[in-house]
Amino acid sequence: WRAAAPPRRLCSSAASTDLDSAADSLHEPDEIDAKSVQSPALARAVRLLLAQESQGVAADAAGDALMQSVLLNPRLCDAILRFFEGQKDLVEASAGRDADAAVGESYALLIYACVKLRRLDQAFVHFDTMVRRGLEPDPRVFAALLKGCGRARQLKRGERFFESLLDANAAGARSATAYNALINMYSHQKQRPATLLPHEVSNAWRAVDRMREAGVAPDEVTYNSLISLCSRMRSADLPRAEAMHREMDGSGISPSSITVATLMQVYGRADAVPRGRAKLVEAVEAGVQVDTFAWRPLLHRAACRGDVALTEELLAQMESVTGKAVFDSLRHRLRHASNYRILARGVKDGFDAAEAALRAARDVGAVDPLSYAFLFDVAIGTKHSEPRGAWKPDGSPNEVRLAHANRAWEMMAEDGIRPSISLCHRMFGVWAGNGQIERAEEAFDAMRTASAELLASSHSLAQAWEQAATSGGDLAVVAESLEAAPLVSLGHSFMSYVNIIQANIDAAAPPQRVAAHVAALRTEAAERKLRLPWPIAEALLKTLVGQRPQSASSVSFGGRAPPASRTSPPLSPPSEGLLDIASELHSWVATEGGRPPPGGTVALVAALMAAGRLADAAQALLCAGDVAPRDRRDDGSNVLWSYGVLQQKYEDLRAAAADAPADAPAGAERTRLEEVLGLLAPLYDPQPQPVAQRKTPATAQAPAPEPVRAVQQQPVAQTPQPSVAAATPVAPAADVDSFASAAAAAALPPPPPPPPPAV
Repeated sequence: WRAAAPPRRLCSSAASTDLDSAADSLHEPDEIDAKSVQSPALARAVRLLLAQESQGVAADAAGDALMQSVLLNPRLCDAILRFFEGQKDLVEASAGRDADAAVGESYALLIYACVKLRRLDQAFVHFDTMVRRGLEPDPRVFAALLKGCGRARQLKRGERFFESLLDANAAGARSATAYNALINMYSHQKQRPATLLPHEVSNAWRAVDRMREAGVAPDEVTYNSLISLCSRMRSADLPRAEAMHREMDGSGISPSSITVATLMQVYGRADAVPRGRAKLVEAVEAGVQVDTFAWRPLLHRAACRGDVALTEELLAQMESVTGKAVFDSLRHRLRHASNYRILARGVKDGFDAAEAALRAARDVGAVDPLSYAFLFDVAIGTKHSEPRGAWKPDGSPNEVRLAHANRAWEMMAEDGIRPSISLCHRMFGVWAGNGQIERAEEAFDAMRTASAELLASSHSLAQAWEQAATSGGDLAVVAESLEAAPLVSLGHSFMSYVNIIQANIDAAAPPQRVAAHVAALRTEAAERKLRLPWPIAEALLKTLVGQRPQSASSVSFGGRAPPASRTSPPLSPPSEGLLDIASELHSWVATEGGRPPPGGTVALVAALMAAGRLADAAQALLCAGDVAPRDRRDDGSNVLWSYGVLQQKYEDLRAAAADAPADAPAGAERTRLEEVLGLLAPLYDPQPQPVAQRKTPATAQAPAPEPVRAVQQQPVAQTPQPSVAAATPVAPAADVDSFASAAAAAALPPPPPPPPPAV
């Protein structure tokens, strides 16, 4: 795809979007609007920052720390903030003492830029400076900080900040803008497309109750946020969303196109397409200027059901009402509505029907990356994420599905369309099943090259911002550099390494190639000064020992299914070479990251014990540290379960050491095992006993305490709560594989001293 150029006919329906219109389309209600900014230079800077976000150069678009280190290049962020700080200083120098409004606006824009660039600590520092100077913050400043806490998954910090505003009786704290931002913060505690559980959204509904108790009437933004919250639930809460819509109508607030589009998301996820379509017709008849995005959730649901007739009716209705056949917000997000025709025909009649629909779309230039993503889903028989259970594989032999996937890939290359990262990950598995692992390696190299190009573009853009900061605010060079910057559509991430390693293992590649990828991952993480996040480390360890992690997105055609539960056995016994690589990786994670993930440790210890490498299994337990660590960042059931299993593995190793023969060469292995167990005793056994005196589980008179219960009874160290402005970022529990999570982890106190050295 790197050599081919897209034919002209495929670009005929592309919408031309300049930087200003891109900024307007990204502007959210209750945010600082560039149109109202008094300083021309700052107004232009805000527009360029939003346009830069739209292109993905500085957007929080990927949940992967490695990708974020490219998108949020530290040099670029520093250059942008220096520009805003310089403009603030210029306003302060020229405004005089009586122009507090202009100075306050410059501080507000600086805080806004910090939040956009995920520099939340700096945003709070500037907010404290603003307050100490006696400048009255605008409610939109409160909203920016609260939204920043939500994007960084620092909900406790946002709650403390909001409570401090109420306690100080700050002007604008009891406003719809501030309460709307609080609701927005709770809705972003998980990154899309992750869904929310009832207990996770309960605080948002309590915020609405507090809003009413304070005498603040909900506005359109409030109702839109609540309806959107209903759509993000694991099971879409349609009754509550309809109740919010009726309450909104009863309050005299007219629904906007955003309201209608948000409500359609609930109808689509709740599998209530006929009711949603009726509500859509009602809105159109009421005079609401409905955008094409209102039809998208309904089209998605109908297509996933394979309802070709309903899909065609919705497409015709959308074109009749809006006069458009594309979902056109930004130039890199252009998607053709006809894609759902491809999906619907493929779900109903199979790959050949989907291919025919795609070729018809090619003839009119209505093909984009999503077209091929749907065709690829049909080719491999992927069960679509929504609706659950609606799309079943057609039972075609693996060879047929592999041929279909390869055909879809070749068609995409002919059209010069660059694949997405997730599509490349899935093709790794296709090529591994086809015996074409070299093609997967070539694609992975191209992904790394694309990341390097993106990083170079980011450095060029940073240089433009630096030049603008020293030239007194001339942003023309920034606009030119941004126009020339590539759109973010391809790159590599931590999960790319997981998937290429899984593909090599599936293709029975030599362990040396797997070791080379692991070494490259370690090198790149060290160069970017990133810790390997727990989910990635766990996925890598499980992959190396023969368990396919459920988070991996590569496709397997070996007739094997992912483990059905946490206790599922490995899919295939790993080789000695892969076990050596996994053990070395586990030790490196313990050295660099403080403590390995417990789930990955469980998988490694079980694989080593199954291979008879008991001393190495004990060494892995030693790297894992205490079974009840005081600094663990997630005390959920999965972590508690894993630590309980580690405790049981320790008991099994003690029993194996007592039963091991004492003659050589087994005696040397037993001696090494006993030495490591002696180092483990202070960590895993509150009352250590010599191995010879300890009763094995088979001969013990009393059963050992239940592992999970023992972990739950361990006291957890309590730390005093810091102030709001200097609050230590709280590491998130759900999405640690994000740039915000990596930054928060870097700001945490240093980990405890490493465990005793290995024997």
